[in-house]
Amino acid sequence: MKLSKKIIYLSVFSDFVLFCFSWILAYYLRELLTPHFNFGINPILPYIKSIPIIGLIWIFSLRFTGFYKRKKKKNIIEESVLILKAIILGMLITMSFSFMLKEFSFGRSVVLFFTFINLLFLSFSRFCLRRYERNLRNKKEYAINSIIVGTGEIAVRMMQRMEDDPEIGYTI
Repeated sequence: MKLSKKIIYLSVFSDFVLFCFSWILAYYLRELLTPHFNFGINPILPYIKSIPIIGLIWIFSLRFTGFYKRKKKKNIIEESVLILKAIILGMLITMSFSFMLKEFSFGRSVVLFFTFINLLFLSFSRFCLRRYERNLRNKKEYAINSIIVGTGEIAVRMMQRMEDDPEIGYTI
């Protein structure tokens, strides 16, 4: 399997697990802070029943915003903008879902906690996945063997770039 496909599958799976975990974490965080609110919190059963739906909503929002499109070099600003777009879209869809289906009446505070937790978890998971991918590329296990035809200035620059930056995934 190509490295890019492997990283995408790993990314989708880890995101789904993180979303499920952060959904329950947001509920318990809100429950912990109940004395600071003027009202109680809904029972946990609707939150547990909705875990797969919430996970799929957020995976969809990441996919829709282009977060899972592979690009060899994605700078941190591009990735942060994609995370923010996906977070905002996911939050809006989750709130709409909660509003339309009254059996899943989620507290707004839980959804907001969930959103901020996801912002932290997604940023951290992207950092970890980038490091993992870099380590695999540096091992040259997934590197693409290539040949440079020619001896001109362009060929020399291309060879230097491939040697200087093993992250692009090519070996000569």
